Amino acid sequence: QANEGHHHTQHKKKTEDMGVDVELNQLEKDLLRRYQEIEQAYRAENKQAVAPWWAYPVPPPIPFVGSAFGESGRPKVLVYASAENLSNPGQVVGLRNAAAMCRSRRAWLDGGKQHDVHIEPINNGGLLKVARHIIEELGYRDQFSCTPRSFLEEIAVANPGKFCIDPSKFEKKVNLDYARDWKKFKEQTAYIRADLKRLSPRVLILPATIHRSLCRTDLKPELDLVPKVVLINQVQQRAIFRKHGNRVPKDNAATLPSGYGDWKAPPYANSYIRWMMENRNEFNRKENGQVTL
Repeated sequence: QANEGHHHTQHKKKTEDMGVDVELNQLEKDLLRRYQEIEQAYRAENKQAVAPWWAYPVPPPIPFVGSAFGESGRPKVLVYASAENLSNPGQVVGLRNAAAMCRSRRAWLDGGKQHDVHIEPINNGGLLKVARHIIEELGYRDQFSCTPRSFLEEIAVANPGKFCIDPSKFEKKVNLDYARDWKKFKEQTAYIRADLKRLSPRVLILPATIHRSLCRTDLKPELDLVPKVVLINQVQQRAIFRKHGNRVPKDNAATLPSGYGDWKAPPYANSYIRWMMENRNEFNRKENGQVTL
């Protein structure tokens, strides 16, 4: 998705002093500087490797931070998806490191009217719509937009799993989603800490499994500082419709909240939202500032 073609001539003022071919906002510039520092330190300690042995040799992307993030009195919202998944690694391997780190912003600029940020559950509208509904249930309905592209401009999104597993490094078939593998997250804590420190979210939405893994690293103190942590299922078909602990509503034909217009999202995301509507009391069952849905 990191198309290196003609689109880039259209990008207005670029951040060339940082080795970047796209225009970043100030928070993204700050994150890029910090990510580059972390990567340089990692290289120095690991024989110039940019990634752990099990991953493609590609630096992690900085979060996509909307231009209206935290503005107009909105709470700062960070949505974490899952693990980085390079559907076409060849498009990114070999990019200069700063350019590779900006692939979410580049995907956005190349996407026209779409909401492509190089993160599939955001691109397909599913996780984005679930996050918008959670924010509404938390009492922030009027402060956020109800169209995907506008809403994305008001939040920050990223993968907490910053590296993508390279299947060729393993003898057996391996699951590319390492949500339960806390030791892989342990190798990435510096980047996640940078996200939390620079973005200082008031609301953090992320899969419960990944939260458990992160809490087994040394990130628990930082995670405990976030005022509102909302733990969700991964917004994927098999996670929503799984045999045990599924998130299927009793009435799958129930009307979705009004105001979403023609916001396209996979059916399983809409089912999850209907489940949340049927189980609104779960939003009030807080434990240490956390809500589990």
